[in-house]
Amino acid sequence: MTRITRIWKTSSALFVSFVLMAAPLLAQKSVTPGQTEEASRLKQLKVAAARQAGLDTTADFRRQHASNQQHLLSEYRHQLLPPSQELWHRKRTGFRQILRRLLQHISKVRLESEIRRMDSLYQAIQANPQVPFSQWVHKYSDDTCRQLVDSLQTTVEIGRVLSSAKQGTVSPPFLSPEGIHILQIDEQEETSGTGKSRRSLSDVLDQLKAELHYLPNPLAMDEVRQTGHTQQTLFTIDGKPYTGELFDLFASAHPQTIARQLDAFVSKSLFDAWYSYLQYRSPEFRAALQAADERDLIAGITQIRVEQPATHDLDGQAAYLRRHIKDYHLPKKAAKRIKKRIKRLPAGQWPEALRENLPAEEAQTVTKQVQKDYRALLNARWELELEEEAGSGKDRHRF
Repeated sequence: MTRITRIWKTSSALFVSFVLMAAPLLAQKSVTPGQTEEASRLKQLKVAAARQAGLDTTADFRRQHASNQQHLLSEYRHQLLPPSQELWHRKRTGFRQILRRLLQHISKVRLESEIRRMDSLYQAIQANPQVPFSQWVHKYSDDTCRQLVDSLQTTVEIGRVLSSAKQGTVSPPFLSPEGIHILQIDEQEETSGTGKSRRSLSDVLDQLKAELHYLPNPLAMDEVRQTGHTQQTLFTIDGKPYTGELFDLFASAHPQTIARQLDAFVSKSLFDAWYSYLQYRSPEFRAALQAADERDLIAGITQIRVEQPATHDLDGQAAYLRRHIKDYHLPKKAAKRIKKRIKRLPAGQWPEALRENLPAEEAQTVTKQVQKDYRALLNARWELELEEEAGSGKDRHRF
């Protein structure tokens, strides 16, 4: 058993004192390749602590999880459009949108409610032109990613708006197979040449049909095109039937011509099936989503265990400065005066001792550094506690 380990087992107070002295060094210590495994272990301990504290059950976490999920889905959707070599001429448009996704089987009453909600939001945007559109997007949209697309990369409905809207203007709400949109164009350019160009949406749908085992029923499709209805199964995706009844529900929420309704129903069904595959059967997607969620959990538990105490523990900050004042390389006389002054001041006023004895800029710099170093101390102390709780006290000699 090492000397430091014996100190820990004998007296926790002495060990905390040791950590107080070592904290500035710990904050400056660089990570070597040999510490990768240790960092990973600490990460998992922090995630476990966040879950134990119930952070993964809060409404804020659920909202952030949904945002992470939609962001990843948007990224994966863009990956469906790899470049190909060809002669091309295209108009590229950059835009942000407020998107309200709609369930495929949404009722007419719910659809009307969502349309009214988006109409009210549009009116609020028009009434507050000083508010950046990006703020509305981050607050209300199911898809917060900025998109840069050409005319072949998007749906007919979005393409029609992109081709007619002027840069900087906000479009009225409109429907597409994906949901209800309000968008603003922030970039427009036309380019042409020979080289890499994005595939069309039809190419992407052909790929999805092959990968998801799309099997149409031609007779049922013809019946819908002629009469607008069918009692048969229109097609299957991965063996799941999509019936005429489902199409009727979709068509009632998306008023268009029958041919376009049918095409949109097939497109949305394919994308929904692909999203479902990513979320529930794709190891890569699940791993990426888990990594994003764990980052949020670590940030949340660190805020509780380190950031908030480091900000509000004014007694701790004052004690830390008195103990480590030599580390800040202040003039000896000024350092002595500061230590004496801190003893007489209330804890929350310890920065006043610096301002009284140092130039203003230097006092501000030292104050910020003390707060930063005290945060590093609390973080190191918390990590030690996590390791002790996990039965890793034997590793403490590394400090």
